[in-house]
Amino acid sequence: MIWQATMAACKRQALCAFACVAATAALLPAGATAKVANTCTPGTTLRLSAPTSSQGGLLLIEVKSTEPLGELQGEWSGRPVPFWADLTSETQRKGLLGVDLEKAPGEYDLKVTGQTASGEKISCSAQVVVRKGRFATESLQVGKEFVEPSPEQIKRAEEEGQKLRDIFDRATPERLWDGKFRIPLDGVTVGTNFGKRADSERGSPIAT
Repeated sequence: MIWQATMAACKRQALCAFACVAATAALLPAGATAKVANTCTPGTTLRLSAPTSSQGGLLLIEVKSTEPLGELQGEWSGRPVPFWADLTSETQRKGLLGVDLEKAPGEYDLKVTGQTASGEKISCSAQVVVRKGRFATESLQVGKEFVEPSPEQIKRAEEEGQKLRDIFDRATPERLWDGKFRIPLDGVTVGTNFGKRADSERGSPIAT
């Protein structure tokens, strides 16, 4: 159970990191946004890097205004979407929208609210379409101890899972990186060990 909980958490974060590395390189350059059907207050525009996303994907959000922007916050599927200021423009904010790999396919409302530097309230809304993702699978046979954990192992797995959730749910108001994302290894353009589904049933193979 501990192994499964840790693998599930790592898989989720690894997929997010992989999406950041592989997709954000294409998201961040200027002009890389796409028009989506949205409604904004006059003088404000909202763009996404793509009109749709697959499960486990990542979208870049850009909000622009004709006036310098003040506070800005977003909400998508009941979760906050933080924005950061564009150092090259007082009239623009950017944010990253991560799509959980277990998010059910469908259409979800994205809402952005805030105000300009002069205090004028602004808002935008758009529909984000989530498509079903395709993930490779690998079958493994595991021992009985991995599917019948002891009460102590269950307690430890729950505690470790909560620690990971607390870490990854934390967002700072300022951007903590500079420049473009890149693949960590020189000369490597694709990976082979990310995005594999994990399913476990007692006494049967699991997919990792």
